[in-house]
Amino acid sequence: MRIKQHERLRIWRERAGLNQLQAADRLGLTYREYLALEKGRAPATRLRISLPRAGSLSRGEECLIMRLRAGKTQAQVAAEIGCCRRWVMLMERGEAPADTLVWYWEH
Repeated sequence: MRIKQHERLRIWRERAGLNQLQAADRLGLTYREYLALEKGRAPATRLRISLPRAGSLSRGEECLIMRLRAGKTQAQVAAEIGCCRRWVMLMERGEAPADTLVWYWEH
């Protein structure tokens, strides 16, 4: 799976366990600057962090990227696969087996 720079930024933030405000602070950015980066509205050329590469993504993180690209919320995906939103969040984070999510996005 090929991922864009703003998607890699999102994965970095998730792995670090940060919310968007905390990520902005850690990077020395304003909240608005950070949001523009994470949404792909601004180039992330001045970041001094190592962003994850596509080959290093877990199955859950790949599902997160697919969900974001599809414009769906965790709640929408949860309703479609018959589980709660928290379970989708745990699968995307790698804290629960992601087999159900992988199946969902493959079919």
